[in-house]
Amino acid sequence: MITFCPIKSLSKAKRFGLSVLCGAISTLAMPPLFLWPILFLTLPIMVRLIDIAVDNFTPTQTHSFKHDKSLKAALYGFGFGFGYFFFSLYWIGSSFLVEADKFAWALPFAVTILPAGLSLFYSLAFAVCAWVCPKGPERLIIFALAMFAADWLRGHILTGFPWNLLGHSLTGNEAMMQSVSFFGLYGLTAIACLIFASPASLYCRQQKQYSIWAKGSGFGPVLIALLSLPAIALLGQARLSHYGPTQFVTNLELILVQPNIPQVEKVNPNLRLTAFQKTFDLTAKNIKNGKNNKLIIWPETAVPYALNKSPVLKNKLASLLSPSDQLITGAFRVVDENQNSKEKQQSLEVYNSLYVLNNKGHITARYDKHHLVPFGEYLPFPGLLKAIGFKALVRLRGGFTKGQKPYALSLKNTPHFFPFICYEAIFPDKTDHQMTQAKWFLNISNDGWFGQTVGPYQHAHMVRLRTLETGLPMVRVVNGGITAVFDGLGRIQIKSRLNEAKFITTKLPQAIHMEKTSFNRFLTTILIIICSYTLISMMKFFDKRDEIH
Repeated sequence: MITFCPIKSLSKAKRFGLSVLCGAISTLAMPPLFLWPILFLTLPIMVRLIDIAVDNFTPTQTHSFKHDKSLKAALYGFGFGFGYFFFSLYWIGSSFLVEADKFAWALPFAVTILPAGLSLFYSLAFAVCAWVCPKGPERLIIFALAMFAADWLRGHILTGFPWNLLGHSLTGNEAMMQSVSFFGLYGLTAIACLIFASPASLYCRQQKQYSIWAKGSGFGPVLIALLSLPAIALLGQARLSHYGPTQFVTNLELILVQPNIPQVEKVNPNLRLTAFQKTFDLTAKNIKNGKNNKLIIWPETAVPYALNKSPVLKNKLASLLSPSDQLITGAFRVVDENQNSKEKQQSLEVYNSLYVLNNKGHITARYDKHHLVPFGEYLPFPGLLKAIGFKALVRLRGGFTKGQKPYALSLKNTPHFFPFICYEAIFPDKTDHQMTQAKWFLNISNDGWFGQTVGPYQHAHMVRLRTLETGLPMVRVVNGGITAVFDGLGRIQIKSRLNEAKFITTKLPQAIHMEKTSFNRFLTTILIIICSYTLISMMKFFDKRDEIH
């Protein structure tokens, strides 16, 4: 029998280094590269490291509890998570260089503390796997469920940050990404772990060795995994064919303006007017009168002022519009809670808002951002963190004020839409009654903070996947980054290049009707896992029968 066991021969330090390396190269499976075959190498190695943590534990009469092996596995999980999140989120550091003289000192902390914090979720998942520690291929089921729980928790704990879920690896093209509508993104994490960790089933725990002569119960998961990938693609292609080509809303013209203004101009008080004028001029130069109603959309904070306090700016924006036109733009909203001039500064509330204006300069609808970015837009635990010297890394003292829960906005001669500002649009399965009243999604953002990095590509892809959960099209308008329109199946209707000044005229796709809810997607994922466990158990049963005979 030919066996190999090189990982076990490594020292503890080298095993930890290997876990960090596996996490780092696993990021290649994420957008925009989607080199998911790499996970067939990295995830089995991580399951093997959990095996080593379990196999190396020898209980004694005085030391028989399971904590030791769970702690060892947790260390490997932390290493994997740190490598994964460090290289997934390195681009966040770019935002600290926009005003380098003020915030460059915080860059090393941002690119290390955040990955370390997120790594704790995978550390917990690995600890659970070691605690349960089944000996056969069933440990793949435990691994998949643990990683599913870890990704779900990091998408919900505190304010949540579901960036680069492992399930994103299975969404690299239009056919494959249809799986989001069946399993949801958190469910896809479980499916991805089942598929890509399957080679670990070739390790025979009873003999404590790998073998090319593994029994059927060892080869079964690998065979199922290899068949699952084309099955997912074929199922997705069938779904695309079922719905047919994209249908569009009639008598409505969308005008998307991506000004691509350097972020330093938007944050510098002396250059803000120039930044605003660039967006205005790009629109005024290209806009043309037509028979259809026009809906002009500008990005997040395209107006870098408190629009509700400036009649002059509202009138200037109105000059762009004909009677049937409307403008949607991002801007600040300032509310004076206390009119006493001595206390006004302390009572001032500032919102990151989306406004809808008509040709008379009247604000006909408004939405204030609800899900703020920790440290970027508000300071969590302000009493504690301010006491130790931290301040919100925003221009406005104290950061932004949290708006009310999102709601559908109604427009004249235009279908209702559900607004997202910036990263509000990345959260999976965020559905409620208000969202179901809408006919399309709108995401305005400013990815100019992150320059020529993978961050804007990842952001655009995650926003795109919201369409597959609801069947609602997504219109996305950004400053720096990628402006795009996706239909209810996630198909690209139009898209800009990264960080280009672009004036886009296009149409609004119609919504498609969907029956599946997030709860149904969760049940579908659980059913797949139960079927996998049943199939593995059947294979092991027949292996034992062969041994008897």
